[in-house]
Order: sequence, then structure tokens, then C-alpha cells
Amino acid sequence: ELNPADIPSRGCVVKELVNNKSWWNGPEFLKENPESWPKSATTNTNELADKELLKHPPVVTSSLPCVSKNVSRVANLENIIDIERYSTKIKLLRVTAIVMRFVKLLKRKANVPTKHLTRDELRTAEIDWIKSVQTCSFKTEQNALMKGGMACLHQFELQLDTNGLICCKGRLHNADVPESSKNPIILPSRHRFTELLIRERHEDIHHQGIRDTLNSIRQQYWILKGREAVKPVTRRCVVCTRHEGKSFPTPPMPDLPTNRVDVSPPFANTGVDYAGPLYVTCDSKTN
Repeated sequence: ELNPADIPSRGCVVKELVNNKSWWNGPEFLKENPESWPKSATTNTNELADKELLKHPPVVTSSLPCVSKNVSRVANLENIIDIERYSTKIKLLRVTAIVMRFVKLLKRKANVPTKHLTRDELRTAEIDWIKSVQTCSFKTEQNALMKGGMACLHQFELQLDTNGLICCKGRLHNADVPESSKNPIILPSRHRFTELLIRERHEDIHHQGIRDTLNSIRQQYWILKGREAVKPVTRRCVVCTRHEGKSFPTPPMPDLPTNRVDVSPPFANTGVDYAGPLYVTCDSKTN
């Protein structure tokens, strides 16, 4: 209700918008001391996640073992949350963040400042999922990097970042680009999380093609056999299929004229091509 950008979207005439103080000046609390600002002025963005969580409640099948002190406490989130039940990445992260918050409350390690999920909680959930995927797909490389040895994928020059994620060294260290582009996070090509990530980036760039989707992903992630992983996801995109549709059908061929198919003696029908116009003199008049 405090967001001025939502006023036109709710439907209003121009006269109402001209006299609307919130549209021109913003919410009134912006003029007050920041300490008196409302703690949470955002809308409830967790409604979809709550519905999906209630529809498919996560079942705890085992505890979370600790891989190492330097790596996250999460070893395999798939033992707790069935990733196959979620159709988008943001729903998966929201449900994961809610589960992690619930675990913290049970351990009495944190107080919930707001009922809405914060950006840090969503980012932590994403990091935990990436660690879980890498633990399942790159177990050998992860153990080698933790021990300070050489990983098997030598061509990528793998290394661990500050969050314990496996990254590959790029060739853009001298470029003015974010750190995530210089050392992208490596992901397997065949995993449900990778598929959700590809679908999210494909929708973020408004359903562009395979090359543009792959370029958007490589700004932060490096998927093994990336083109082979992106291609089936874009081919199954309902929006792209609806807009592309079928190719234009070839119109039916018309029948040949009668004078071209009837049997007749030579030169009975003669056609001559000219590059006109032709001037003909008839009765002292030129036409």
C-alpha cells in the first residue's frame, strides 16, 4: 500500500493521479527519521512458497552431516527437500529458507525479526543448494580441494571461494567485471537445480535463444556441456513454443492455363516478352 508504483497498476484515472501526493512525493515516512520507518514495508512475497510448502511438506529423512569445517554444514539437501516437486528456482529457495529458519528456531539460535524472508536468507538457501549439488556431482574434486591437492578437472583450474563453493578460473581477471564473472561457479549439466537455474535465466532475458541464455548464465555460473544442458530446456519452453508456432505453409500450386496444356499445332499460341512501353501509330495518333 505504501509503494507509489502500485497506484497506476491498481487502476486510476489521470485526475486522481495528478492530485495524489503519494505518487509525486512518495510515502510520508520517508520525511521522518529513519529510525521511525516501518521495519517491513514489503508485500508478502512468500505466499506462493507457503502454499507449496503446505501442499508438499518437507519430510526429514536424515540429519545433515558436516563435510568439513571449511565447507558448509549442508551435505545433501535432497535428503530433506524433494527438489523434483518445485517448478521454479525461487519457490525452491523460499521453501528452503523457511525450513532453515524453522530449524534455527528449534535450536533457539536466532530470533525472527520479520515474518517475511530476507535477502540474506534466500542467498544462504541458494549457497546451500549449490554446495549440495556440488557435493553430489563433484565429490572427488571437492575432497581434493579441501586437502589442498589438485582436482581432476585440470582444464578448469578449480578452486574454493570464501563460501566453500567450487569455482573455475576464467580469463577475465584483467577485465572490469564482477568477481562472479571472473571465477564462475561450476555446476553439472544433468541436475534438477541446474535445470531450474536455466529456466530462471531464460525467463529473465525474456525468452531469448540458446546462445543468449547461456551467456546470461555464464556471468555467474559455468555449466559443464552448457549448450547441451540449455537446449532441451528452451525447447520445452511453453511460451517460446506458443510464439514461434509452426512455419508458414507453402500455398498450393495453381493449375496451368488451358493454352499451355491443350494439344495444338506449332505456333498456334505464341507468347512474346517485351520491355515496354510500346508505341503504336494508328490513324496519325500515337498510342
